[in-house]
Amino acid sequence: LAWVVYQRQRFLEEFRHFSNSFAFGLFAGGVLVTYVFSRLYGRQVFWRAVLEEQYVRVFKDVAEEVVELLGYSLILFAMIELLLLARRLHLARQKSA
Repeated sequence: LAWVVYQRQRFLEEFRHFSNSFAFGLFAGGVLVTYVFSRLYGRQVFWRAVLEEQYVRVFKDVAEEVVELLGYSLILFAMIELLLLARRLHLARQKSA
């Protein structure tokens, strides 16, 4: 964190580059699915309203975990894509220097 504050101009320049990529959008989507949508989707009130007398907690738990798994998978794919993008950028900078 101290390095980011010290090198903030360089960090912001890199962040601008990566934030305009598909991988960053995928990462943001994964975070939203995992930490926002899965919490709303997994609310007991919602499941009780939908299932009424047939409500079983196990179904709610499974549904919530599946949505979280989807979010974590999106984050994983985004990180792999960001890693490949960073590698391509690094190689391009080496060739031009």
